[in-house]
Amino acid sequence: MQRYLLAFILLCSSWGVQAQSPAETFTQYLQAINTQGVVQLPSRILENVAGNENALYEAAVPFLTDPSKQTRTTAHWALHRIALNSPSEPFQQEMVNLFLQTKNGPTLYTVVSNWLSAYPPTSFDLAARSTLSRYIRADSSAYEPMIRLAGYLYLNEVGNTIVENLLEPNKLTEGERWTSWVVLARLGYPNAITYLQNNLSRVAVDDEIIYGVYPDVVYTRQKELVSLIVETVMSDDTQCSSANNDSDETILCAYRAMEFLPGVIQDFPWQRDVTGDLDVDDYETALTQIRQWFVVHEDYQINRYDP
Repeated sequence: MQRYLLAFILLCSSWGVQAQSPAETFTQYLQAINTQGVVQLPSRILENVAGNENALYEAAVPFLTDPSKQTRTTAHWALHRIALNSPSEPFQQEMVNLFLQTKNGPTLYTVVSNWLSAYPPTSFDLAARSTLSRYIRADSSAYEPMIRLAGYLYLNEVGNTIVENLLEPNKLTEGERWTSWVVLARLGYPNAITYLQNNLSRVAVDDEIIYGVYPDVVYTRQKELVSLIVETVMSDDTQCSSANNDSDETILCAYRAMEFLPGVIQDFPWQRDVTGDLDVDDYETALTQIRQWFVVHEDYQINRYDP
């Protein structure tokens, strides 16, 4: 009898959870932060975002100004996750503007560098783009990720500010100067493209270049620079480390370089899997096929954004 009673109680409990709206579940999640610390965002919320965006936002509003910094930051982060799962472009635009203007949540550096680059360009309306441009002119502490985001959005109006800061002695750190050249290259400044070409042509390709520089080359979306990655794909240089951490064996850098090309080159026939590797059964065969593809497609074009 007790067994049947327990089963009935559990069933009723599950009915109660299922009867809750996503907004009610979200409210309970946010309330638990103050008592339990950061807990995992229930998957049920993310699975039921469509059509519930406004209710979920309203549920979060009281927590965005909560006395606890942890609660405020987590509430903003949860809204970020919700916005990314929303099919509503207006809602994403609303959240992007909220994140850019937040004063009590996560730092602006965290928002810009870790969150906003995950949104498609259409999520940045004129107000968001204007705010970003204003922050860059105001010399914010988040300067480097902000100019990178501006470049991602092709905000040409910030180009002059970036150039002026580059020309002013001792104004920028070494990292900020490099990022400035990369962003200007993406914006199509010929001098920046030439500067990067000259610097990259003088160094040997190795792990440091592959993982530290090639992501910036991809970011520029300039064929003159992406062609340097293609050159590595066509090369037999073996200065890159094996994926086996226990081995000192070196491998063709071409194997690593070709992983950067899907999404960058138009109509490139290969894709990446969820781990970032090429979605192929055999890398050696794939490299041979990719090299043959470039022989036939010397006039390849570059996507401005990942398709």
